[in-house]
Amino acid sequence: MSYSCLNPTCDGTLNVELVRGHYEATCTKCGAPAPLVNVLRERERLLKGNESIPSEVDLDDLERLRRRATPGPWRWWTSCSFRRLSSDATGKDGDVLHGSIQSDGVADIVGSEEDRALIEAAVNALPSLIAEMRRMRSLNRNANAAIGDQADEMTRLQGEHEAKINRLRDLIQQAIVFVQTVEELLDDLDEDDLASSQDFIARAHAALETEP
Repeated sequence: MSYSCLNPTCDGTLNVELVRGHYEATCTKCGAPAPLVNVLRERERLLKGNESIPSEVDLDDLERLRRRATPGPWRWWTSCSFRRLSSDATGKDGDVLHGSIQSDGVADIVGSEEDRALIEAAVNALPSLIAEMRRMRSLNRNANAAIGDQADEMTRLQGEHEAKINRLRDLIQQAIVFVQTVEELLDDLDEDDLASSQDFIARAHAALETEP
């Protein structure tokens, strides 16, 4: 997925790379860096595509309507060959919605004002809620993928670091063995040869002691 440059005067695209365990983004045209938070906002905009932005749902209003309505869950009852919407919480037959015949013979639906208001508001809010949930799931998948990439990179860097430390330890151990071998060989030399070699031994020890 490509991202547009966040500079409004530039038509370039952002190049997003994982560098040393974190993401860096720069424009391929103007070279301007982009903060990661702005890249994520751009990603969210692209995820929306051509989908129209839904109107914001008043969740507090929906919650108030739910509390005023007949408690749920609601289920359709279909026994006796007619349908009515009933509450599991109350156990009453058709207490949410049920059919009726008015005194003038006209068919009607009986339901409280609170239940009717909740049904209307919930149905109208459903498209926006579904769109919002889809966006959140997409962002969550992308966030999980980014976290996974960073975790993999950190694991790789940690492995490289441990390998370098182990290699350095091996080299130091080899140097120690080498110096010990040289010292053993020097023990067999006469005084004249030994005197000329003492300076070499001192330098070797000093070099080993200054190793990081």
